[in-house]
Amino acid sequence: MTNILIFRTARAADLPAIRELVTTEFCHNEAPTKHLRNTKSGFAKLYDRFAAHLELETTIVAEEIQRLGGVDKQQKGKIVSCHVSIPLAANLDLDGITEQLPILRLLEEVSVPFGEVLKKRSIPESRVLHSLLGATRQEYHGKGLYQQVIGALTQEILKSSRWDMAVSECTSPTTRYIKKRKFGWTEENFIAYENFEQDGRKPFAGLDGGVALLWKDYRDMKGKV
Repeated sequence: MTNILIFRTARAADLPAIRELVTTEFCHNEAPTKHLRNTKSGFAKLYDRFAAHLELETTIVAEEIQRLGGVDKQQKGKIVSCHVSIPLAANLDLDGITEQLPILRLLEEVSVPFGEVLKKRSIPESRVLHSLLGATRQEYHGKGLYQQVIGALTQEILKSSRWDMAVSECTSPTTRYIKKRKFGWTEENFIAYENFEQDGRKPFAGLDGGVALLWKDYRDMKGKV
């Protein structure tokens, strides 16, 4: 009996498992949400606002499937890592979100220079994919799964005629490293958690690290799949 990992695009049937994985891992293991002591129910409320615009074709899962006697068992596998994408131009409804307000304000601030990036490159917002967030089960950390997930995401973007660029606000140093060093994303901006102020206070005081704004222009790579 062996286990295999399959990296694929998400299906509608995967959405509850993706939601559970993301909300659990972000509240337990993501530095800014842990620092703010965000509750799982509160983060799930925010996630659901984004997930209303989730793109199945560019949302990637790593699914672990058990093989018995060389044949895949028929029961559904376990999703152990995932990446969620939405259109940057999605009309988000964030009214009533309170727990994560400092994080949202921080993401807004780090993203300010991106408008100039689009202007210089003559890319409309409608052609930009928002590489929103990802998560890996804690017991699978350190196995390189998320790098393979981003690799699968890259292939889906290259196959699509819909997207010219992707953008991401990276709150995790691991994701920042993978996108910059392994996939050649450009870092446009960085704000240290310690330096961010909201309404005269520093909600992330004492927290190391920060959030980075990264982007990748895929136009010159199209056709290489």
